[in-house]
Amino acid sequence: STQKKAELGEGYKEDLQRECCLDGMKDSPVSYTCERRSEYILDGQACVDAFVTCCKEMEKQQLEKREESLTLARSKILHQQH
Repeated sequence: STQKKAELGEGYKEDLQRECCLDGMKDSPVSYTCERRSEYILDGQACVDAFVTCCKEMEKQQLEKREESLTLARSKILHQQH
């Protein structure tokens, strides 16, 4: 969610790290892992760490959302069958 993104970004005092974190939260057009995507970062280890942390958090959120949708879909199907 947008609020979660803002909270994650605010965790970084340095502008550069905040930017790196926000980059990590963007959807990737290719299905690279967070670690793979972080190999392209040239702004130092602090930036890489911020990127990976925020990227993984977004992956976790998306997975939870997906599981939630599947659970809802399953319960609708079950209700229709009874």
